[in-house]
Amino acid sequence: MVARPTVLLCDFDGTVTAIDTGVLVLEKFARGDWRALDELYDRGGATVEEVLTRQFAMVGAKKWEILTAVEGKAPLRRGFARLVRFCDQEGIPLTIVSYGLDFCIGSVLGKAGLRGKVEVVSPLARFAKGGIVLDYPKRTISGSVNMKDDIVLQHKKSGHKVVFVGDGTSDFPAAREADECFVVRGSRLEEMCRAEGVRSLSILSFGPVEDALRESCREDDTHLHPRPGHPTS
Repeated sequence: MVARPTVLLCDFDGTVTAIDTGVLVLEKFARGDWRALDELYDRGGATVEEVLTRQFAMVGAKKWEILTAVEGKAPLRRGFARLVRFCDQEGIPLTIVSYGLDFCIGSVLGKAGLRGKVEVVSPLARFAKGGIVLDYPKRTISGSVNMKDDIVLQHKKSGHKVVFVGDGTSDFPAAREADECFVVRGSRLEEMCRAEGVRSLSILSFGPVEDALRESCREDDTHLHPRPGHPTS
């Protein structure tokens, strides 16, 4: 049996970073009860896209103000930079799949020397009068729940083995569909996977993710494969 080429998908806020930059921005700049929308989402009363659209419409700050507030507040989780280098050396595509602000993600990666070394799929933020407007990537798989599981399913449809790493509620559909799943220890995603019987490994650093990929490479001499384009391209 020919092994499937592996792709690695990682959430950003709270997974790649130690904090959620979106929450930081809302706490500092949102005008209105943005937490009530989180509660609405938790009750199943709105989709993640609907909630984020309404929350970031409350943010009237300028881009430079937001980047200044985030700078130095979002350190990378231990082992991520090394994981990026490993994936590049081994030809394993690594994509950040995030509902975070694209310019914040780019800034954090840039400060770490990783801009351009990791593909990022996220909503595109536009500054409009009175707030931020988010344009979400289009979903292409029938029955997908959100952007994240849609991308997992696109890769699986293309014949890839998907490894997913996440921490939050919006990550659960992707975690459920992935071939292998790593969850941040103590996170909401860990609780959900445990409650729903989704197999996952809890982590505090990216070391175990790299170890698992390295072991997979040892077992599969075909792991050196061309880097595929992103399935939404």
